[in-house]
Formats: sequence, structure tokens, C-alpha cells
Amino acid sequence: MIYHFLALNCVSLHFKKMVPDVCLSVPADNLLIDYQFTFSLLQEDDHHYTAINFMATPEQSNKNLDMSINASNNFNLNITWSIGSTAGTISGEEVPIVSKTNIQEHRDSFSCEKFNFRVNSNITFYVYVSNFSWPIKIQIAFSQHNSIMDLVQFFVTFFSCFLSLLLVAAVVWKVKQTCWASRRREVGHISSAVVIFGNHGGVPGR
Repeated sequence: MIYHFLALNCVSLHFKKMVPDVCLSVPADNLLIDYQFTFSLLQEDDHHYTAINFMATPEQSNKNLDMSINASNNFNLNITWSIGSTAGTISGEEVPIVSKTNIQEHRDSFSCEKFNFRVNSNITFYVYVSNFSWPIKIQIAFSQHNSIMDLVQFFVTFFSCFLSLLLVAAVVWKVKQTCWASRRREVGHISSAVVIFGNHGGVPGR
């Protein structure tokens, strides 16, 4: 699912008058997982913005958090993470992960094991986009799709169940074959006895 936003509509900013010489940044937005967001800085007043920040918190503790970002213009990118609900505080001290300059696209994956999502349930990743020129359109997405190992586990489970059902079907078929063979032998014995009795039977002697 894709959401489109104008930057001035996605944050609560109220400026009566913009000062041309002042560079402003858009505060961080907590993005939903498994959605793609498009932020557009296209209006005349938007050229005062030179930075925009995002943050995301993993929703599942057993899946990696994938991130992708691209823009129509070059930008600088910094990504940090912290354990705590408030960035910049002692309890939520941010640790740098990625630092890149003059790029237009970046993809990354944050391991659920390395960052210990299960224990650090309130872990937050922060994305800082800066030093870009106006106008610009930025697309960003965080996702926790099924990993390759999940698919492997699914196919292993599927084929295990399939082979188990096949084995059960083979055993049932073998049992039926044995029962049918036994019944044929019994019918054959009865038929032979009837034939023998018929050949040696007859009217009793006078």
C-alpha cells in the first residue's frame, strides 16, 4: 500500500511567515511497517526545508526489518537506532549505523537477531535525510516480509506433510491389497471345496 503526502500536511508545523535565509527540517514521523510513503516537497514554501527525519519501530520480533529509500535529488543519509521511546535522551541514546553522502537511493536490512528485537521490544530506528535541494520527492518504506528462511521452513513443512500423507496412503493401499488377496484366497478355497464335494458327492449307495 502506498501513501502520498505533502510535507507540510504530514507534520504539525505552523509558520505564519517563512524567512528565506533560514533552513528548516521536518520533524520525525513514525512510519507504519509494510507501507510505502511518498513525501513531496514541491510547493513554493517548501524550498526552505533542507532535512526530513523518519523513525520506525519493528512490529514483529522474529523478522528482520528491511528499509528502502529513494529520492528525485541527491541527499545525505544517516541512520541510527536506540532503545527507548525518546530520541536524544540518555535512555534513548542513538547509535549510528549508516552514514552516506550524495546518494539517491539506499536499501538496508536490520537483523532481528543482531539488534535483538525480542528483548529490545521498544527499539526504534531513525532515518535522517538532509542536504537536499528543492523540489524533491522522497519515497521510503519499512517492511518485515517473510524471509528466505521462512519460505524454506514453509516448503520443508509442506513437503514433510505431503510425504507423510503419501506414506499413510501407501500403507492403507498395502493393507487393502493384503485384505483383498486374503479374501480372494478364501473364496478360492471355498470354491475348491465346493468342486471337490460336487465331484465326490451323489446319491448314497443302495
